[in-house]
Parts: sequence; C-alpha cells; structure tokens
Amino acid sequence: MNAKNEVLLVHRVNTATSFANAHVFPGGNLDSSQDGESYELCAIRETFEETGLLLTKEPIKKDSNLKSIREEIHSGKLRFVDWLNKENISVSTGTTNMGLFNRSPDRELNVIRCLDTFYCLGNA
Repeated sequence: MNAKNEVLLVHRVNTATSFANAHVFPGGNLDSSQDGESYELCAIRETFEETGLLLTKEPIKKDSNLKSIREEIHSGKLRFVDWLNKENISVSTGTTNMGLFNRSPDRELNVIRCLDTFYCLGNA
C-alpha cells in the first residue's frame, strides 16, 4: 500500500488454471525450501516473482539479470534467500501486517479446491 492507499494487483492470463483473467493480489504457495515457515518472506518472494518488485530495506543496485533471477527462483533452480544473502539484500520483513486470514469452505461442500489464505499488507 502506498501513501495514496493504492494496492498492487496483477492481471492473471486467461489460460491460468485458477482465477483466469482476474485481477488479484500477487501470491502463491508457501514453499518451505524457499521461505522456511515465513508467510511474510513468502509474500515478498511471490511479489518479486510475479511483478519484479522487491520490497527491500535499502535501494539495491539495478541488475540487468533480474528477469532471469526471477525465473530461476520461480523454477526452484535458485533459492530466494540464497540470492538475497549473496547480493547482501535485506528484505522488508517486519513491515507487513499479517492480520488477515481466509479459509475456504470445507471439502464436504463439494468444493473443487480448498485454500487457506493469508494476506500481507506492506508499505510501498
């Protein structure tokens, strides 16, 4: 969220397996090999993977390989935390609010896919 209370949404392609052609918050799955058990780090990684925006404590040098780095992280070839450590980048953990949670209806309701969702709100 920025000073104007605007939030970041991404537009999903019409061929996406879920939420096709919808405007959604950046996000994905908690990956213990990438994020440990940190939903906050997961939100920062997913935002970087999907948008190229990296929420850091300090500005970072512009890297012409960010697109390939994003692809390597997304594919699992490169661990997000390893890249952060190698480049000496500190992400803005501790600046997001983790108070929102949504649980999908129970599987007994014949729902095809159940999702537990945590929403992180960070300052931009």
